[in-house]
Amino acid sequence: MLRSAKLWSVLALISSVCLVAGYALHRPAKRGGDILDAVAAVTRQCSLNLVPERGRPANWVTDSGFYLCRTSQTPEELDRLVKDPRSYNERWHGIVYFKACAGRVPHFLSFLPGPDDKVLDYGGFAVYGDPELVQTVRSILAQEGFESAGSRSGSELGNEPLKAAP
Repeated sequence: MLRSAKLWSVLALISSVCLVAGYALHRPAKRGGDILDAVAAVTRQCSLNLVPERGRPANWVTDSGFYLCRTSQTPEELDRLVKDPRSYNERWHGIVYFKACAGRVPHFLSFLPGPDDKVLDYGGFAVYGDPELVQTVRSILAQEGFESAGSRSGSELGNEPLKAAP
């Protein structure tokens, strides 16, 4: 019995030392993240209304979409906005749209690839909307350690350019 008590006391001592070491050791700061981290970072620094996309995605990190707006709007109003940088209109003023595209090629996003003033591509998610807010989002996410995936060409997205018939 004395032997098992010693064993348990040694185990308790080792566990305590490991626990204290875990709290005392320096942890590196988290840099970057997923769409939820990005939306949280932007909403912490800007007073924008957060409106989730309609529906309930199976996985919020890989399938969700969020609108950040300066004015209060419904998901139905926001979902009716055309998400195409070639036909950008003023209804997007004061609105940015975060769309998750993690784990797959984002060829289903009509706004990728797009001009740098309206579109940001971070690999796991993309941002589209008001050029002024897109620049604000870019600077906030850069401060938070998010790295841009850069512009993707149409061929990387599976959108091969049309070739003229001979």
